[in-house]
Amino acid sequence: GIAGAGTNNNCGIAGVDWQAKIMPVKVLNEQGIGTVFNVCEGIYFAADCGAKVLNLSLGSYEYSAFEDSAISYAHSSGCVIIAAAGNDDTNQPIYPGSLENVICVAATNRNDRKATFSNYGTYIDLSAPGVGILSTLPHNQYTYYNGTSMATPMVSGLASLLIAANPLFTSAEIESLLMTYADDLGEPGWDEYFGYGRINVYKSLFGPSPVVLGYYGATVLGDGVATTGETFKMTISVLNTGDSTAYKVKATLSTDDPYISIIQDFSRYGDIPRDGIVVGIDTFTVQFRSNMPKDHRVRFYLTIEDSVGIVFADGFMIKEGEYLPGFIA
Repeated sequence: GIAGAGTNNNCGIAGVDWQAKIMPVKVLNEQGIGTVFNVCEGIYFAADCGAKVLNLSLGSYEYSAFEDSAISYAHSSGCVIIAAAGNDDTNQPIYPGSLENVICVAATNRNDRKATFSNYGTYIDLSAPGVGILSTLPHNQYTYYNGTSMATPMVSGLASLLIAANPLFTSAEIESLLMTYADDLGEPGWDEYFGYGRINVYKSLFGPSPVVLGYYGATVLGDGVATTGETFKMTISVLNTGDSTAYKVKATLSTDDPYISIIQDFSRYGDIPRDGIVVGIDTFTVQFRSNMPKDHRVRFYLTIEDSVGIVFADGFMIKEGEYLPGFIA
């Protein structure tokens, strides 16, 4: 699910590559236990069936020459191989993550810091979010998990996107994109906690961008709640994740919801530095009409523009009666 769940279906979660074709290969039992032999059989099978990305959210602290051979075979077959670093907060090498030709993935938390449980060491190549990750369960269920096994399919999903965008690239070239455009965390350059950094999907696909603007959060002024029949004022915060300052930023709010009237649809933001979050100078004024159903969800669209004329479109939802006094930066 994390790597490839479908999107725009009002159901569950969105995968990193929502159109990825998944080849499920079972090598562990219901308790998540299996043998190295079973894992290797799965690796050979997937490689022979034409898999482009192998996601190995598993590991052992024992080296296996048989597993090493299986990994080498898959890599020579053109597979990008991505494995979990482990969840014991140790620098002890884990396999297959520590093997050559494997991208070993550590976990970060919501503050872009090392997850407390994440393994670390000379074998770490990349990191990805691994705390509080919503994922799929059998029988159409979902739940939140922590672990490098959650971070690994995020990297696998991105690898799948990169292959779709660059179908003639070799596995080595895909691996290079993943590491080159990761956001450097911790010590400058490679380090044992984050590897070459936390993956960045946008930069990996499109390269570095001077300015990337998007929605960050909304605040309903007053009592913090927007209810049916109410006209209320709202501020919206914009985030710049690009590499340069965005100058003279402005945003326009819109919706196609029949229960909504937007009275004041424009706000100025001034200059937003790299990694900066700015609350709009002007407030938006919105009316929830009297015939709006209770608990109705409204989708808003935010069009953001800087002084150069680069336009970004983003969206967010507000639920009638939802408490929105602010957000945590």
